[in-house]
Amino acid sequence: MNLGHLVEQQDGIVARRQLRALGIDSRVVARRLNSGRWVRASSQVVCTTTGRPTREQRRWGAVLHPPEPALLTGLAALEARGLRGWSRESIDVLVPARTTVRPAPWARHRRTRRSLHDLADHRSTNPVRLHAELTALAPLRRAADIREWLTDLAGGSQSANERDVLILCRRHGLVTPRRQISRADAHGVRRWTDCEWELADGRTLVLEVDGHLHREARTWQVDIKRTRGLTTQDRVIVRCTPFEVRHETGELADDLRRLGVPIIES
Repeated sequence: MNLGHLVEQQDGIVARRQLRALGIDSRVVARRLNSGRWVRASSQVVCTTTGRPTREQRRWGAVLHPPEPALLTGLAALEARGLRGWSRESIDVLVPARTTVRPAPWARHRRTRRSLHDLADHRSTNPVRLHAELTALAPLRRAADIREWLTDLAGGSQSANERDVLILCRRHGLVTPRRQISRADAHGVRRWTDCEWELADGRTLVLEVDGHLHREARTWQVDIKRTRGLTTQDRVIVRCTPFEVRHETGELADDLRRLGVPIIES
């Protein structure tokens, strides 16, 4: 994996140890920090974008800051999977009990003696089990919202942006899309699309929601090539921003309807 792929995968956040593994030494890092191209996020992590860090970047920084493997836990983990309205300023991170490094300034460490690899690989819970627990906890404030979120998670939503598209569709009477569809592009590279609809004329409409990182020049060029590689005579790709999905829902819904997204029959 090269730096460009790492930056794209981690929302612009990179640990210094990752840079060393790529052959980028401390002098190069220092020059980029001094020039203002990069920003020091913590003693162990740098941000390759400028401006106020996003919530996603803060989560990545909290996990990458410890030298040992770490995982989001508690509300931070649920927020990363799309839960809204429950976030806290401090981000909780699960770390091995042996960890001695202090957490990033915006994070808290929760220690465990269990293997974090086991916790990640075994997927110790799932939406079905959480649905059952939710029923057992009744009555619970905002249970309906949590239940809807779990249903979307079970249906394939991998990000808050994708869940916002589902909310938009329900609000404006549009058929909800399939999410995270695996596609091979023109060069045989495996890609995943955000949202897809099958149109009445047999074509497929793809909606890609571009986050903040897509505005970076390097990522922008990669996105253009990716879109071109996935576009075919029968597959149309359009893009939008998270702001549109959340705050300009009527206009975006009108565009989707005009492009052929099916309407839910009342």
